[in-house]
Amino acid sequence: MDTRQQWIVTVDGREAHLFSCQRTRSGGFQLDQVRSLENMHEREHSWHRPSMLGGAERRSGRGHSSASVAMHTVAFGHEVEEEQLRFVRDIKHWLQNAFHELDLPEVTIFALPRFIGLLREELGESEHKITLRRGELTHLSVHDLAICPAVRNALERSAGT
Repeated sequence: MDTRQQWIVTVDGREAHLFSCQRTRSGGFQLDQVRSLENMHEREHSWHRPSMLGGAERRSGRGHSSASVAMHTVAFGHEVEEEQLRFVRDIKHWLQNAFHELDLPEVTIFALPRFIGLLREELGESEHKITLRRGELTHLSVHDLAICPAVRNALERSAGT
């Protein structure tokens, strides 16, 4: 029986969770959540950034130079994309710290399809062994993750290497 500890991460747009995984005597897996990261950028645009740029929203205000000033808005899609990019950068640093502090040999990351490309680009030529897999798993409980076919398959493949 392989008793080596393995590691998975689940990611979506709001949070990331790191789990340690150990095979049980019965052949299943015991998962324990070790760390979590919350996307603190989600509300940033509504807290710190105006949705309109360039001062055109204040047509009657001082400093308004002409009636032909166009309104400049930040598109909703752009804000979401920027927020996701920032969160992916946070995940990179969070993972780097986990690799060093916990001495992780490798990690399998399950992420929403739209995050796979962002993670692949941001993690780039990482010095650590990272496998990216599609999967929307952050909503699952620890028990449900342990019996999830995608997680079991990834852990069994990893144990075989």
